[in-house]
Order: sequence, then C-alpha cells, then structure tokens
Amino acid sequence: MQAARTVPWRLKKEEKEKYLAWLLTWERQVTAEETALLKFTNDRRIDEVHRDGIETIVEWQDIDIYDLLKSSTVHSKIFDVSNRAYDSAMPPGSRPSRISVTFPAFYFDREGVKEDVIETCKKYLDYLDRLVQEFMRVHCGH
Repeated sequence: MQAARTVPWRLKKEEKEKYLAWLLTWERQVTAEETALLKFTNDRRIDEVHRDGIETIVEWQDIDIYDLLKSSTVHSKIFDVSNRAYDSAMPPGSRPSRISVTFPAFYFDREGVKEDVIETCKKYLDYLDRLVQEFMRVHCGH
C-alpha cells in the first residue's frame, strides 16, 4: 500500500501544474465507494508504516490439490479431474482419495465486514490504474 500510495504523489511531483489543474475534474468523478476505499487503504498504510502494523483476520482454508491445480492456467489441462486415470480404475461407488493443501487467507475488518485483503488491494490498484490512464488520456493523448 505504501508503494501504491506513491502513484499520485509521483504524478504531482513530475507534472505538478498539469496534475493540480486536472485533479479537481478527477475528484468530481470519484464515487463515494472509491473515497471510502482510499480512506481505508490510507489508514491501513499509516497503520503499517507509522504504527504497529496492519491488523488482519487470518482463516485457514483447505483446498483439494487437484482443484487448485485445475485453476492454474499452466496446470489445468494436466490435472483435469475428469481425466484422473485412477478414477476409472476404482470400484463403482468408491471415492478417490482427497489430497488437500491448507493455506492462510487474510481479511480486513472493514466496519464490521470481513473483506478479502487481495480483493481490497486489487480494487485500490484498479482505481490507481484508472487515475493514471485518465491523466494520460487528458494530457498525453493516449
């Protein structure tokens, strides 16, 4: 979050006059949801940089290794569950063994609502991407 926060700072530093002239127009189109996201992510950045760190909720999740590998673009064809050779060799009605992986999932407590850390950061990066793209469109003709 600290690195992402520097995106608008860099725009302002490198193109100060253009950025300041454009900023009011940009801010008028920012939604209430985006404003809340910006405040939330900046508060988490301050927690991490200037306080004792970001507090998160950690939940341990189990996922079948074959489901995990199927979700990978690289491994999906290799580990297609319907093509497991041992499935066809098993007696009718029996179940294949399950191999699972346990991993942590991290969440923020955002006003009493559990929010996935990765999804929150993705929303923030999407916002910053739009900010840069719009700035470039207005000032660089892209």
